[in-house]
Amino acid sequence: MFLKNLLAVLMLLTCLLSAQSAYIYTYVDYKNQDARIAIQNEKTGKSFDVGFIQSHLPIWAGNEVIFNGQNTIWKCDREGENLRRISPGFRASLSHDGSKYACYTGEGITVFDTSGKMLKILDLTPWIDITITWKPGDSVITYFSEEKQSCMMYFLNNDSISTLGKRIYQPTWNSHGICLYNKLEESGMYQVYTKQGGRERKISFDDRMAVVPSWSNSGKAIAYLSVLPDSVQPGNTDMYVSELMLYETATGNTTILTSDAGFNDKVFPQLAFSEDDSFIYYTAVAENGNGKLKKINARTLESFVLREGAMIDCRFPTPDKPGKK
Repeated sequence: MFLKNLLAVLMLLTCLLSAQSAYIYTYVDYKNQDARIAIQNEKTGKSFDVGFIQSHLPIWAGNEVIFNGQNTIWKCDREGENLRRISPGFRASLSHDGSKYACYTGEGITVFDTSGKMLKILDLTPWIDITITWKPGDSVITYFSEEKQSCMMYFLNNDSISTLGKRIYQPTWNSHGICLYNKLEESGMYQVYTKQGGRERKISFDDRMAVVPSWSNSGKAIAYLSVLPDSVQPGNTDMYVSELMLYETATGNTTILTSDAGFNDKVFPQLAFSEDDSFIYYTAVAENGNGKLKKINARTLESFVLREGAMIDCRFPTPDKPGKK
């Protein structure tokens, strides 16, 4: 009986620990003139720094965090401990299975495993403002060729290259093979498109700039930002105030979730769904122009402030997804 009760308690503790949700984010502390990345436990509100000053662009990698600092890729555990340098490079992008990452280096693009062992060097000239993405199966990466003004696909298995499309940026795919991307139209406006089997579909609206689209984990919904007109943009922030949009692939319905989202240029992704897709994490624009971290319920539209402060500028909350390790 004692053993049975002990096992029950251990199972309960395991469930409670697994339910502990955390998210990683980037912040600037204006009081101390310090920029860092940090992890915050959403249940307890406890937050701690990861890495060192001027660290940025963090990504979850199972039980570890990979991030940028001083044109070098670093790694630490989820407690911020065991910090070590793993490779040269910047703007790392993790493969779907979490075993390797691609980043920009002096050679062009280099692929490493997560221990820092070099796997492949791609001698090419990409546009480094655009994030590298991985196609499902992890045998293809995409990059943007500024010379060709096109998104290119590099096939790692046979070192071949093909063109995905003109003026296409940061494509991602869901489990059904539907490709999602930003596209610069002839009008000079960025719009959000999906593509399947050669059929391209615009899902955003012509009267607004639409940017940084992201899939939900189920692949049944897409979140993106619709930038508000210049006439209503505040003058006290470097972000573009935007509406956070939710598009449902089954119905084609689009919902405006909130109008306080902030878009930052040259960063992708900027939106993240919770593991069960019920919430979307995003950067909101505070009254003083700083960024504050929020999440919103995609169904009820109830929103919650996660992190804010008069002298703290927080951006890009990315929740951990225990089921994806």
